[in-house]
Amino acid sequence: MMKGLDDVLFSLSIAAVLIFFLWAAMVAPIRSQERIAMKALEVYRLELDAGIKKENSQARLLLEALGEADKIKEHDHGDDQR
Repeated sequence: MMKGLDDVLFSLSIAAVLIFFLWAAMVAPIRSQERIAMKALEVYRLELDAGIKKENSQARLLLEALGEADKIKEHDHGDDQR
């Protein structure tokens, strides 16, 4: 009787570990990309505040490569041509 219970608990443990690794593989890359994008947005804002033109911004290139170009507009000051 105990052997059957041990087998079930072992199977459930293995399933839980596999589900955890699957979750971690799906969620962790998304969170790290979001952190990179947030830091790039901070750098972009600092570049604009320092008077660097949008065309010369290194952070803008990174944001475009990350697919976050739509968020750039939030930090641009309208049609401000610095």
